[in-house]
Amino acid sequence: MQTFDSSGFGSLISGLKKLADVGAVPIVVCSHSSFRKLMDFAGVTRMFTIVKTMSEARRAAADLTADALAS
Repeated sequence: MQTFDSSGFGSLISGLKKLADVGAVPIVVCSHSSFRKLMDFAGVTRMFTIVKTMSEARRAAADLTADALAS
């Protein structure tokens, strides 16, 4: 059984916000459906890129890099 308490969730969100504040684009890999539902409910999925697998994360990073270079 996997658990994730509110302090862990708060720490994750705080870290992601700090990364975004310095211009980084955080990509979270999360395959656990219950935790993804929690992030969606909390609105996190609107603030950060959240994917299910590392290969999806690599594609998202490549897309973000290509977009940055094009602008």
